[in-house]
Amino acid sequence: RLAFLDVVRRMGARAETLVEGTSLGEPWGTVRVTPGRLRAASVGPEEVPGLIDEVPLIAVLGLFAEGVTEVRGADELRHKESDRLAAVVRLAAALGGTIEPLDDGFRVEGPQRLGGGVVDPGGDHRIAMAAAVAAAGTGAGVRVTDIDCARVSYPDFVRDYRSLGGTVA
Repeated sequence: RLAFLDVVRRMGARAETLVEGTSLGEPWGTVRVTPGRLRAASVGPEEVPGLIDEVPLIAVLGLFAEGVTEVRGADELRHKESDRLAAVVRLAAALGGTIEPLDDGFRVEGPQRLGGGVVDPGGDHRIAMAAAVAAAGTGAGVRVTDIDCARVSYPDFVRDYRSLGGTVA
């Protein structure tokens, strides 16, 4: 998932990687991310195939970034476990934010002040994890219903989220 790290670097995060090997065609290793002031980034259709699973997280980062973050060419996300483009719009709205839907992506202007709320991921593991990340940035109580659906792609998500300081009831 190095394409995602390229995007977060463009957004201002400092992400160091040490690739230690590959498994099933994907690199694995150590990633160290240092907080930084987030700025908006644009993601074009040519980049989407390399980070299709991370697009909901880019939407969340856009809520906290300075400027307009835009993703185009991600219409495939309308046909995953859920319509993930519509789901990120609902996720933001549940926390008092706004993401503008586009036919093939979204546009989000930040930074936005998000509050507490309830996010229903609709059984979609990517949306559940993106909502948990959004919760970490709000400083308010956010309940993600069915957070356990994250186990589909990341069996240890809740454990790792807690180890990073996240709260899961």
